[in-house]
Amino acid sequence: SLQARLSASDAGTYDLFGSSVDIDGDTLIVGAVGSDSIDENGEDAPDMGAAYVFSRSGDQWQQDTKIEPEDGIEGDNFGNALSIVGSRIVVAASAKDIGLVSNAGKVYSYYHSGSKWLQSQSVSMSPVALDSFFGSSLDYDGQRLVVGAQAVSDSGAVYVYYRVGSQWEEEAVIESMVDREGDNFGTSV
Repeated sequence: SLQARLSASDAGTYDLFGSSVDIDGDTLIVGAVGSDSIDENGEDAPDMGAAYVFSRSGDQWQQDTKIEPEDGIEGDNFGNALSIVGSRIVVAASAKDIGLVSNAGKVYSYYHSGSKWLQSQSVSMSPVALDSFFGSSLDYDGQRLVVGAQAVSDSGAVYVYYRVGSQWEEEAVIESMVDREGDNFGTSV
């Protein structure tokens, strides 16, 4: 049965709240890729995106915080994919520009400390590639992070990372056995 209907405390038109969701026990995280914000330079950043963390007590849910990337800018798509395991959250921004490379994509890692979620690291493919959309999908089990890049090399790929301490190290790159342009391999992992 329906327990609760959640919304962001700062909900706006076209925020796309619920574009991604994940839950672990009594903690729920919700992506809103269209959320507007202020970028690192203090400028308006339409559609930068955000992730909202909710916690449950009994049958009541409440919003704990809103997570935004430290280097966020307009159109990043932050929150398009996310995952939570225990006290760690990973959030993708598949349209994130890296330097002069458009839509390269980036995945951010956060850990829970006291009452805050703090950014610990961000991961991008190496080398970055134009319009690869790294972070178009992801999954996380606490030790391994699997990230889809649906448009890298035109057909897509999946990147596997292993966590050593607080750092992510690339373990493997998986590509389709049939390399055809537009396959979008890695759209879902």
